[in-house]
Amino acid sequence: FFWRGSVGGGDPLGLRRAMLREVVEERVAAARLATNPAA
Repeated sequence: FFWRGSVGGGDPLGLRRAMLREVVEERVAAARLATNPAA
């Protein structure tokens, strides 16, 4: 997905960054569970 800053105003790049951060955190959590189930 590619957004232009002028589209709909707001902060599309910030939104994309937030979504990517959620995905990364989810993967990190899954990796932690896989490597250390007792946690």
